[in-house]
Amino acid sequence: MRIEGDLRLVDGQLEALPLLDQIASFTRTEQFRRVTLTRGSLSFTNTAGLTTVQNLLVESEGLMRVEGSCKIANHKIDGVFQVGVTAASLQWLPGSKGRVFTVAHDGYYWTPVHVTGPVAHPHEDLSKRLLAAAAGELLDKNADPLIDAAKSLLDLITR
Repeated sequence: MRIEGDLRLVDGQLEALPLLDQIASFTRTEQFRRVTLTRGSLSFTNTAGLTTVQNLLVESEGLMRVEGSCKIANHKIDGVFQVGVTAASLQWLPGSKGRVFTVAHDGYYWTPVHVTGPVAHPHEDLSKRLLAAAAGELLDKNADPLIDAAKSLLDLITR
């Protein structure tokens, strides 16, 4: 048996998602904890326990938009989504605009996000990339003092 369909959402709400809580913490933007959705849509097929989601689009206009596709089998998800957020949301994330959210269009800055694992507790790769970008930005801005400190430490050790 094969089931196919299209879903459309107008004026919805997302809340209590771990990824949204992390984005809210990183961006210092509480709006991410409870996101009002202005639109959403997707196409799906289900065959023998495999659900394929395509053409997913979820948007909270002026805050964020997610586009992409995924497969769900055996209660596990595997998908790649493009996540777009506004420039204002990125202001608190050092290095995020130039190192993670690198493409700008339609009023958002975009990055791909890979989501895998159990549907009840999925894993995403965005958090690690944001932390690495922030660390890289801090190192770039403070490279000279760190290099000087390392040289001084080496001088002390080699004496």
